[in-house]
Amino acid sequence: MLIELIVAVSMAAVAITVVYFSWNFITVHTSKRTRYALLQSETNRIAHSIVSQIRRTPELIHWDEHQVVFIGPQNSDTIHYSYDGTGLVQNGRPLPIVTNGARIVEFKLRDSSEGTDDSKHLFLELSLVMVCDQSDTSRIILAVKTRKPADDSDALFRW
Repeated sequence: MLIELIVAVSMAAVAITVVYFSWNFITVHTSKRTRYALLQSETNRIAHSIVSQIRRTPELIHWDEHQVVFIGPQNSDTIHYSYDGTGLVQNGRPLPIVTNGARIVEFKLRDSSEGTDDSKHLFLELSLVMVCDQSDTSRIILAVKTRKPADDSDALFRW
């Protein structure tokens, strides 16, 4: 009878241990996946917002590898995005990021219009990389078609 009790208690302890570790495993991995999904969602939101603004701009003023300056989509103020090595800045203010612990580690623009014979439009490729707590990384690369910046020689005719 004592042996049966010891076996029963041992089996119960094993069952409880298996349930506990299974629950812990599922909780940890679900949390990691949820955090990664939020990071991807935030990366997509920021990149698509910037690309949408560039696409709808009436005039692209200046761009280089780490910054872009253009007129707002509704002919409003000038919008300036720049990457200073520590984060993305919009009009002199750090770009708000919703996901806790996330930060932008790369913002690059590249001219991908080589090989095209379109003299009025510029094809830019935006690359955005975000990191969350040094463990999760999300990268998105989007292409956008916009008007080329006007030359200074044409400034006389732009009012």
